[in-house]
Amino acid sequence: MFQVSKRAAFIRPVDVDKFIAANQRRRPFLPHRVAVLILSTRTDSVFLVQPRSALENGAPQVRVPPQYKLQGTVRDTAMDIMRDTITHRVHRNDLVYIGSTYGNKYQGTKVIPYGKMIHWMGVCIPRKRKLLNPRSVFYSMGYWCTQNQLLSMQGVAMSDRKYMMTLQAILQYASVTRQEVKLAHTAGRKLQAV
Repeated sequence: MFQVSKRAAFIRPVDVDKFIAANQRRRPFLPHRVAVLILSTRTDSVFLVQPRSALENGAPQVRVPPQYKLQGTVRDTAMDIMRDTITHRVHRNDLVYIGSTYGNKYQGTKVIPYGKMIHWMGVCIPRKRKLLNPRSVFYSMGYWCTQNQLLSMQGVAMSDRKYMMTLQAILQYASVTRQEVKLAHTAGRKLQAV
């Protein structure tokens, strides 16, 4: 069952970098991260990665959207993610800011609900078999996840909070870009069912 609260909702400030700067002055203890939702051009699958840290911690089943600690601006960090994670060249203007929300922070095995803020960017790219950059620093494998696979991932491939954020990010991407996103129907149904 998903937790639903105001903190679970996506927000979309006009200037995310100014929003972050103001937030960091008020709450310097809150970490900020950037995640990238990578959709196929046909919008019927999402690219998820296996973190090297998950393998080292004995959790080879983990699949998540790539994310980094915020370094500079949200767009700059998203570009760093793209360069490290995938072989497909993405231009800065291809990335769309889709919103920000709170994610859980982990300190060892301790979970701090809504302990970090995650700023989401989205991009559509052609679906390729070997998309993961083999020299990626943080990720060891990449997977195109279809609608049916996405439905079956809850509680298996990622935490409930991260799963909910991923579904919300898909809906946000459709809303912000005003595109027909095939995965949005799946994400919307799954979010309504819980």
